Amino acid sequence: MVKEHARRTVLASTLASLASLPLSVCGCAPVSDSDQAAGARTGSGTSPRIITSPAATASQGEHTPIIVRVNGTAYPAHLNGTQTAQALVARLPLTASFRDYSPYVAKKVADLDEPLDHDQMPNDDPVAGDIVYWSYKQQIALYWRAAYRYIDTHVIGTFDSPEGVSAVQALTPQDEVVIALA
Repeated sequence: MVKEHARRTVLASTLASLASLPLSVCGCAPVSDSDQAAGARTGSGTSPRIITSPAATASQGEHTPIIVRVNGTAYPAHLNGTQTAQALVARLPLTASFRDYSPYVAKKVADLDEPLDHDQMPNDDPVAGDIVYWSYKQQIALYWRAAYRYIDTHVIGTFDSPEGVSAVQALTPQDEVVIALA
């Protein structure tokens, strides 16, 4: 009986300690107001500011200019020189239906029929305007606001203008999205 009480006390103490840790320690912190202001649409209705993540500007090879067409309107973007981005280039043009991933995550996702090569790709912290391959779900994700790191999240490109990011935020599953070489 005493051992059981001691075990429960230690467990309760450990859980209390873990609960008091900031979420940022595990990389699971929600996007802060400053992050949102830096990479997201503000409440005033202004266009989002694009912050290019280091992964989106990877110097591994040349960038590939692309066009993301939403219902016929073209938004310039580029894919970085990573093997995963170049695997997507080989599949272009790509027509996809994007949907909200979750009401709590600032990204739209589309499923791919086949996985992209992503060996040796690091996990990244997406920012507004990033084009991401989520290898765990075999999806392309378009971010319209900064987000925290997910496992198997690989930034493969970025939009070149705030208008493209605004278009991503407004996407619905009924919108036709075509990603093609520029």
